[in-house]
Parts: sequence; C-alpha cells; structure tokens
Amino acid sequence: EVDHPDFPNQKVEVGGIKPFTMMTPPANILDSLAESHTDFIMEIASMKPMVELVNFKSESAGKNLTRITVDVYNGGSFPTASQLGQRNNWVRRVMTQIKLGNNMSLISGDIQDFDRSIPADGFVTKTWLIRGSGKVTITSGSPMTGFSTKEQTIK
Repeated sequence: EVDHPDFPNQKVEVGGIKPFTMMTPPANILDSLAESHTDFIMEIASMKPMVELVNFKSESAGKNLTRITVDVYNGGSFPTASQLGQRNNWVRRVMTQIKLGNNMSLISGDIQDFDRSIPADGFVTKTWLIRGSGKVTITSGSPMTGFSTKEQTIK
C-alpha cells in the first residue's frame, strides 16, 4: 500500500503479478526441462524421412541393351511429404535422376522423375532401359530426406 496524491484518504495498492511469472518455469527446474524437451526433439528428428537407393539390379536385355531397376526406399518413420505438404506444394518432392556416361543412350524411363510422397518404410521402383556401356549414376532425394547416390559401370 502507498499514499498517492491523486487518491487522498484512499487505499492504493501497487504491483501485481510479475511479468512472465506464469510463463517462465522456476530457475531450479530449467535444466531438467531443457533436457527432457531436447530428448523429445532429438527423438522426433531421428524419425524423419530418409531416402536410400536399394535393390539395385542391372540385367542384360540383349542387343547392347541393359535394364536397370532400383527401389527408392524411405527408411524413416514419417512419409516424405504429409498430405498437407502434398496439397500445398510447400514440401519438395523426391527427385530421382539418372546420369549416363558417354556413348550411352536412354531408351525408356525418365532422366529425371519426381514422386509426391513415399510412405514411411515404403518404396517406389524405378526402371530404365539403356543402350551402350559406361558409368551410370543414379541420385534420389530431396532437401527434406537427404540424398542417396548409386554408381554402376555397365559393360
């Protein structure tokens, strides 16, 4: 209580709740809160989508042709794009690209292909038919999933 000249002979109280008192935890528990929240965030981060090229197969198709097949596998616990991410096009799609060496040509399949979303623990299969011999490099991924690259020499 204080005596205030604007309120003579009246009770005046100054103060109130300290700013942020109801929001900021007490200092003595901040370390344990930070540790448990960090553990949670690290656990969620470890579940992110992760693209990997698996089940690579290269087989002769006759007449100097080779069929290449690979699975683009998402080893994460989340899809590469949520349904909302697919709808608003904010999340980058998973790109799969094949690069061919000199004296090689692509007969079928796409040089560059995009997938909207690969489910958690799911995969999509990519296939190419190539004429010639040399080095083939396949890369797949997005900024959200990381990238995976596979190289193979075709004879």
